[in-house]
Amino acid sequence: MKNKKIEDRYDYQITAIYFNKTPKYQNRIVILIFFLLVLVVGIYGSTWIIFRWIQQSHNTPSLFKIIVQGGNFTTEDDIRKLLHIRDRNMLMKTDVNIIQNTMLQLPWIKSISVRKKWPNIIKINLIEYIPLVCWNNIYLIDKNGKKIPLSQFSQYKKEKISSTLPTLYILEEHANEKHIINEYIAISNVLNSSSKIQIKTIHINPCHSWSLILDNNIRLEIGRNNKIYRLKRFIEIYPTILQHAYEKKKQISSIDLRYESGLAVGLTDFSFATTLLFHKSERLSYTGKNTND
Repeated sequence: MKNKKIEDRYDYQITAIYFNKTPKYQNRIVILIFFLLVLVVGIYGSTWIIFRWIQQSHNTPSLFKIIVQGGNFTTEDDIRKLLHIRDRNMLMKTDVNIIQNTMLQLPWIKSISVRKKWPNIIKINLIEYIPLVCWNNIYLIDKNGKKIPLSQFSQYKKEKISSTLPTLYILEEHANEKHIINEYIAISNVLNSSSKIQIKTIHINPCHSWSLILDNNIRLEIGRNNKIYRLKRFIEIYPTILQHAYEKKKQISSIDLRYESGLAVGLTDFSFATTLLFHKSERLSYTGKNTND
């Protein structure tokens, strides 16, 4: 009986020890489970928030950006229309090579590189052809004879181009564009380097005789031969012509360089200079024989 009491007391001590320790371990397990739940919920919530932010960035027009660098003619509006941008999320998924090949359809683009910047920016770097003149109001042409049809431009761009580039008119159907452009470059360089005179319009007749309208509306007859020599002679005497016109209170309307050793200057009254009325022009002639070439 005594042994029985000892065993019962021993079992009671063990049970007491077990129950005294159990709450401590249970609390740790509960805390661990709670921590894991918070961690899982946090990761899930963060992932959902980031996903929604990316989705809104792609679908919100105000956040979507196209950055165009190096373009004189190309605008963001051109790119959006060409690529038919409606679903911006789809655009961000489009391969850059597809975008590049599509944009190379624009005839004034020489080369292009496209780079995506996460999450909602497309950077486009352009190298465009640089036109020198507007040929017969049909196309632009660069120094290498590259033709860019004017029909590819909007009306606004056409007007902008016409205000910045000289227009070249030639009646010859099969003209050598490269040769004529080289002549234009040489003529333009002479005028710009010496007197900063700009050319507004070039007329070339079937006999290849050149006539220029300068930015001050003076008509300059160069002729067919010895163009650079004649222009250099014009540059030398041009200040004298301006002085003479000022003293006479006249407006210079034309200068004819098609003389062997001189030139002829057409003068008109200031009152008629800005009108389209018919009038008689005073002719100021320098000695020399007109070769009419």
